[in-house]
Amino acid sequence: LCVGSYLLYDRGRPAPVSTKRTLYEGVIYRRIVHVFPRPMIAHVIVIDRKESGAEFFVTPRDSNDDLPLNARTTSQFLDEFGLQIAINGDGFTPWWSRGPADYYPHEGDPVAPLGFTASNGDIYADGIDESIGTAPALYVSRQHYPSFNRKPGKVYTAISGDRMIVEKGEIVS
Repeated sequence: LCVGSYLLYDRGRPAPVSTKRTLYEGVIYRRIVHVFPRPMIAHVIVIDRKESGAEFFVTPRDSNDDLPLNARTTSQFLDEFGLQIAINGDGFTPWWSRGPADYYPHEGDPVAPLGFTASNGDIYADGIDESIGTAPALYVSRQHYPSFNRKPGKVYTAISGDRMIVEKGEIVS
């Protein structure tokens, strides 16, 4: 019973071993596994902008309401917009989970990003101030040049997150 439960839980998950592989020219994926000081699995995408020709895309708004997005999974986003790589970004509201059958949102339910968000020049979320201060944001210029936390004069694409975990190559406490 225990082995069966584990196999059911673990179905479709990547093996907890470190790996590194080239996904596309100039795009490398790394899975980093640590056991100490606590278990952690980090998924890292390293993009050489000159070699890969990568372009960045943030979900465009679905409506002009206070909740401008329709909830979708990362896989649905990848398929819907015909992308090669999709990364789950900012959190959203409303959200709750009281158990496997009692959660919100479901696919298609309206939500709003928690942080500053823009897609193709359309700023549709200004962000919510949190106890940690303003959420960090990744800004991407029209020429697909990324920068963290340096808001350009004209925002083209932006997505926020919860907090910075690495700044200038150093781990943030």
